[in-house]
Amino acid sequence: MKLWVFLSVLAIAALTFPSCQAAPSTPSPIASATANLKVDVKCPEFGESFRCSAFALSGDSGQDVTGLAEWSTGNPAIATVSSGGLVSVLAAGEVSIRASYKGVSGFAIVSVSPGQGLSGTSRNLDGVILSLEGPLADVLMEILTGPNAGRQTTTSSNGRFFMGNLLDSTFSIRLSKPGYVTAVYTWTIPGGQDRTATLTAAR
Repeated sequence: MKLWVFLSVLAIAALTFPSCQAAPSTPSPIASATANLKVDVKCPEFGESFRCSAFALSGDSGQDVTGLAEWSTGNPAIATVSSGGLVSVLAAGEVSIRASYKGVSGFAIVSVSPGQGLSGTSRNLDGVILSLEGPLADVLMEILTGPNAGRQTTTSSNGRFFMGNLLDSTFSIRLSKPGYVTAVYTWTIPGGQDRTATLTAAR
């Protein structure tokens, strides 16, 4: 059983459901196009520039949508952002830089200071756990060490998980599920776009 982990921002797609009395309808083009869409916002981690990028991810494919996304910040008094992802810093502090594409939004939290560029301050961890039979539900994921110690989540019925606002660090994470051998891995955030771990069924 393999675990694919993506360090990215939370992408929220609005889903609509027909009522029980209503006749089945054809999904709207936007709903169909965004059902599996995520928006990943990347901002400089070491203060080398003031420009962020946005990527639309769906399955195994991705597209740079920096120039197509709608940009905003969580606090315009601290920073604003242009249509091309260029951040203008007005005051020192932390602020979220947001991008929306086809109704799906993603964000990155950065520390800003006038004249000194951007610096990432936290990360979100999300992804999916798959078994040979498909998505693996009810896998408990626990962060054991570092500043994020004590954080945990359980995969949903479709194998997905999410942990938000994790501080940059090196930490141990434990993956466990009844009937499988518990696995412990050491990961670093930031440290790459994806990671793979393996859960082995108990004999």
